[in-house]
Amino acid sequence: MKNFQSIILIAGILLLVNLLSREYFYRLDLTDNQQYTLSKATTDILENLEEVVTVNAFFSDNLPPSYEKVKRDFKELLVEYATRSGNMVEYEFINPSDATSFKEAATQNGVPPTTMQVREQDKYEVKEVYLGASLTIGDRKEAIPNFGPGTPMEYMMTTLIKKLSIVDKPSIGLITGHGEAGLESYPQANAGIGILYNLEVIDLNQETSISPRFKTVALIGPKDSIPPAHLKVLDDFLARGGNLFVGIDHTKGELNVQPPVVSAQSAGGLETWLADKGLTIVDNVLADVNYGSQLTIQMPVQHPIFGQVMQRKPIPFYYVTVIKEFADHPAVKGLEQLVLQFPSEIRYTGDPNHRYTSLAKTSVKSEAFPLPHNIDIQKEWTEMDFSQANLTVGAVLEGKLVGEQQSRIYLVSDAEFAQTTGQNNNLPPDNINLLVNAVDWLSDDTGLIELRTRTVASRPIDELDDSERQFLKYLNFGLPIFLILIYGFLRFQRQRNLRKKRMQERYS
Repeated sequence: MKNFQSIILIAGILLLVNLLSREYFYRLDLTDNQQYTLSKATTDILENLEEVVTVNAFFSDNLPPSYEKVKRDFKELLVEYATRSGNMVEYEFINPSDATSFKEAATQNGVPPTTMQVREQDKYEVKEVYLGASLTIGDRKEAIPNFGPGTPMEYMMTTLIKKLSIVDKPSIGLITGHGEAGLESYPQANAGIGILYNLEVIDLNQETSISPRFKTVALIGPKDSIPPAHLKVLDDFLARGGNLFVGIDHTKGELNVQPPVVSAQSAGGLETWLADKGLTIVDNVLADVNYGSQLTIQMPVQHPIFGQVMQRKPIPFYYVTVIKEFADHPAVKGLEQLVLQFPSEIRYTGDPNHRYTSLAKTSVKSEAFPLPHNIDIQKEWTEMDFSQANLTVGAVLEGKLVGEQQSRIYLVSDAEFAQTTGQNNNLPPDNINLLVNAVDWLSDDTGLIELRTRTVASRPIDELDDSERQFLKYLNFGLPIFLILIYGFLRFQRQRNLRKKRMQERYS
């Protein structure tokens, strides 16, 4: 009878916990970037929804384990969205049992099939699978065509909900008229910016001012002279509280001459305009032990039979730098690494009442060479060649920069870091994220920028120092054994106590 009552009690407790978990739940998130905890930006948007968001999820059955986890994570995310929004987010996982209607519904909702190799009946087959979802608010609809391992689900969901909730998107200006690259050079960045904003060209040769509808404009890579009247337009824009992103090339690498050289080049007078505000682009080119490119050159090699011959050999090119040092600042939140070509150092010598923040720096082993600088292709680099540390390549200046209104200037000492045309068509994702994050931070206060890079953080073990590697090695090896020993000890103690209790009962 006691056992039966215990079973009923346990079943009742489990049922109650299950019912309560639909409304109240807690999850311990031990990930480095709090991947499984909804951000304040998401909760704010969900709690202020005025229309119901309908989510239709299209996931095939019998997916590989990594994609089954994606499916499970997405379902858990939807449960949390529904709860946090007060059931203003409604969701349904479409059953794929009826193949024809499932495919038709997925296609109509903007979720195309993805070809994948899956294991069925002890053999691998190539088949079409579905891994997407559609979101609808009123008569407005958006789709997430494909989820994969590492997809920033919360960012994609929250930004699409935000996008569907906005009737008129604000505009971001891209200034041209001085040899700058046009919109066609930023297809990936434009796609990211276009989620919440309209990116439009502002040709200062045709416009005498920047329209008040632009809160943020970008001036990236001017090559021709900038007339004083155009610089005054920028001052007037800042004076009314506008925000400006600047990407500047102060160097020019010429690798086809002998010897190869990095020389100074003018950005049309923009350097002087920035220097008047305290932002100085130093006449140097930076090199970093963390390099992001290689050159293939002809080098003499001693062959055992043919003697000295010329062979093509890849060598590290330290002037294309990998930047991994970022400030604890929302404008660079979540970035892990950038690749910059021939960057120069940024220094601030302006008004101390303005707020200057160094956002991105070189590593502790870097070097600055005065311009012009001849490149020795065959130089054998050692760590002694990198005598400087943490030189700034990206910064932001805030305050009453012109007039009495608060404004911001975001500066990066490379103008081609986000261009994905020509030879720059294989950039690291964070190069694009830097520009999109900058526009988000300059234009918006919702905090969505921290979600874009909230994926599984990259932590290569070869980048850890010896003590950390040894700790992780012994932890992985010793922790399971330690837990088993603890379990065995507790079990032994329990059994011994039971034996003592039985012996006492028999003695009495």
